[in-house]
Amino acid sequence: MRNRSVVLFGALPPPIGGVSIHLERFLNELEKSDWAGCLIDIKRRVATDIYGGNVNLWVALSLFFKAEIVHIHISNSIKVIIAFLSRVLGKKVIYTHHNNVIGNKYLFQLLIMVCNKVVFVNDKCVPPKFYRNDLRRKWEVIPAFIPPVKPHPLPGHVLDAISSYDAVLSTNAYKKSLIYGEEVYGVDLVLKLYAKLVSCDFEKSIVLVFFDPSGTHKSQVETVLGSIDASKKAEVAFLYFSEPSLSFFELLKISHASIRATRTDGDSLSIRESLFLGVPVITSDVVDRPKGCVLFRSGCADDLFLKVLDLINNDSAVNSAPQYFFSDVINLYEKLRGGE
Repeated sequence: MRNRSVVLFGALPPPIGGVSIHLERFLNELEKSDWAGCLIDIKRRVATDIYGGNVNLWVALSLFFKAEIVHIHISNSIKVIIAFLSRVLGKKVIYTHHNNVIGNKYLFQLLIMVCNKVVFVNDKCVPPKFYRNDLRRKWEVIPAFIPPVKPHPLPGHVLDAISSYDAVLSTNAYKKSLIYGEEVYGVDLVLKLYAKLVSCDFEKSIVLVFFDPSGTHKSQVETVLGSIDASKKAEVAFLYFSEPSLSFFELLKISHASIRATRTDGDSLSIRESLFLGVPVITSDVVDRPKGCVLFRSGCADDLFLKVLDLINNDSAVNSAPQYFFSDVINLYEKLRGGE
């Protein structure tokens, strides 16, 4: 008997992104629990129940009015209105902030005042002013990682293209976007890394595989690759795939290392998945990273190159104890139901 109810606000794939995948997996875990409810996607005007089926908006609204907990995962400013309306209707409200960027600081402060709890996915995402005692009681730090349940095997043409190389370096990006005039996902750094690798001599063949489900980096990749001397590409290759359905988790399974070159971040799903699989991760130091990551200076292609070179030459291993954080969120729900 499901005697507890929650309504989530956010989006499910497609498109594939860290937050949408997190919510897809969260719903899957919720189906195994004592909680009932659904996810409402305001932008698309669709709703999905905990079994993965679509429900009409009238049913979703009925579930919303019955829900004890409202959990918001959207970045749009409408989240403040949702939080306020939910509190007026007597519900407990949680907002999860999935990155380390605060847009409108005044709206963000208003949101904090309205919500019962605010979840940050790592310590560096917490603005300094929220360490005040009166605000500290409202925030929790809970990473977003939930491991996948259903495998999505890579298609044959992808496996065939990758299988002939001795070492596989993998990276991905959600879609091309900028922060302070620089690329959020650091694809420019990855392409500079490739140019540097091409200039080196290796005893093993190496391939750098880039999954770009949105296809928004295609022109940039083609331009840069066209400018690189092709004479050594048989030894060090670059493979680009933009099919939206490709699973980065499945790519990680056959990778020797993954690269996360972002200039801003939250609790990166790809990093957690790499550590979960025991795959070494080389990542920017822009936010706190889980234990087991190899850090390079954010925005520095030279430092990224040195860290990758060291890993290739030394075959570094990852010693990590993966953690799953679904139960932490459920415990938070239970505390709010109990009046905390």
